[in-house]
Amino acid sequence: MADYVTIEKDADVPPSGAQQPWQIDPFTRLSTAASSRATAGLLSRFAPFIWLLTPDEDRAVPDELVPGAPGDVPDAPPVEEWCMPPPPPPLPKLVVVGMAIAAAIQRMETILSMKSLRSMSQVRWYSGIVPGATHKRMNATGAKTFPWALVHIVLWLPFWCDTTALKRTEWQGRTMLKTVVAFGWLVVVALNPTAASAWGYQGHRVVGAIADQLLKPAAKAQVQQILNEVDERGIDLRKAAPWPDCVKSVVRHDDGRFHYEVDPDHLEFEVPCTPFNSARERARMVDYAARNWSTCSYTPDGFERGCHNTFHFVDIALQRSYFDRNFQGTNPHDLVATITAAIAVLQGRPIPPPFPFSIKDKKEALLLLAHLIGDLHQPLHVGAVYLDANGKLVDPDTAHKVDPDTDAIGGNAIQDGVAIPFQAINLHHEWDDIPPDLGDAATGELMDAAKSVRASEGAPEGWPAAWATDTLLVAHDAFKSLSFKPTQPPAQAKWIVTYDNHTDYLQAADAIKRKQLAKGGARLAELLNAIWP
Repeated sequence: MADYVTIEKDADVPPSGAQQPWQIDPFTRLSTAASSRATAGLLSRFAPFIWLLTPDEDRAVPDELVPGAPGDVPDAPPVEEWCMPPPPPPLPKLVVVGMAIAAAIQRMETILSMKSLRSMSQVRWYSGIVPGATHKRMNATGAKTFPWALVHIVLWLPFWCDTTALKRTEWQGRTMLKTVVAFGWLVVVALNPTAASAWGYQGHRVVGAIADQLLKPAAKAQVQQILNEVDERGIDLRKAAPWPDCVKSVVRHDDGRFHYEVDPDHLEFEVPCTPFNSARERARMVDYAARNWSTCSYTPDGFERGCHNTFHFVDIALQRSYFDRNFQGTNPHDLVATITAAIAVLQGRPIPPPFPFSIKDKKEALLLLAHLIGDLHQPLHVGAVYLDANGKLVDPDTAHKVDPDTDAIGGNAIQDGVAIPFQAINLHHEWDDIPPDLGDAATGELMDAAKSVRASEGAPEGWPAAWATDTLLVAHDAFKSLSFKPTQPPAQAKWIVTYDNHTDYLQAADAIKRKQLAKGGARLAELLNAIWP
């Protein structure tokens, strides 16, 4: 891939052997201008629009500076080494239009064919593409007949090839091509959004890393022994924490079989799951999902998505100030109940009734706790807003039931119109993202904050409810200064959020996230230290 810039006749020429401007690809040049991974990703997505909006005369390379021609640019590669020869005039239009249309059809067929989707709770409802959804990323399967990567290649064709070289061929389809590329790239951006996960796997790893450093010797020895079996080595709480989200790659087929499936369109989803990619660990995930699939009915989109996906959240109305199992938004298989069940398994006690959780051993219980304690400290995994058609708060406890039309699904049905232009990002997604400077390990700042977390009172079995109360109060701050209004077609989210001051809100959210991550790590360690004193 090459990118060329105009060099003035008398400009200084870099010494031979130095990296020349045309040897730096557009992605690298854009990404180096970004201060974070998220910004770099956004710039690389919208780089084509920068090209499209640049006048031809500003992008053109003078004849004397075209690679392969005599000029002042040293060691420039010949045209034929880096650019495809231009096709006949009718072909590019047909190919590009066809690829863009095929890509759109393929993506829409995947979305509309709900039986080919993995667990809907795997994503934050495809970042707003599919309405009425719940937590995590939505992975598509069964739509592998069209090579998605080829779409990106075709759409990037104009940026790979030198525009002056194309001009010399007297190919007059440039205007048509630019229009098609703009349309095609809009399809890519709109239908191929970034995936999200509770805190993201980085957040869960941060919680686990903090706990790793706060474990006492007895608890540390138990954790190491339980998590590392046979040929496994080096699995700690940091690496174990993403496990329940990795389980969401287990698919139930129409014939009742369960299978772990890697999404070829999103191989990045497998990054946190590499510690569990052995045949034995894949079989464990499949077995866990199968055992906890039908113990309750979870049909957020009209199709059964597996009971185990309800273990990650509890949706208590924001009007409440403490956790109580009698409140709407709780159930016997919610986040608090699941944590309580996992604690019982690690303590060697029977799982308390009434729900028949299937946690087969201490390793499974520890894998769940390492993740779910992190979920319990994400404010939008505990506190919820219920809204009427005009975006006004309603109280489900007054009616003693949740009206599905008022359920904002933990913020997933609320669009953040300020976050990223041209992309539907929901409020829950915004809260899942942790501050980028934290990476995926424990920083000194977070360790200091974790060590100052107040010790929990009472028996460990009662701690999950107490921690849920604490997070519910934090959720009050997370929703402070927000107002909501209905969206307009064709928006897929039901409501859109507005801010009194967006910058101030983001700064406050950043501080809350840091504090909650530190609490999550400290309390995970506190719990394990109490179980194995």
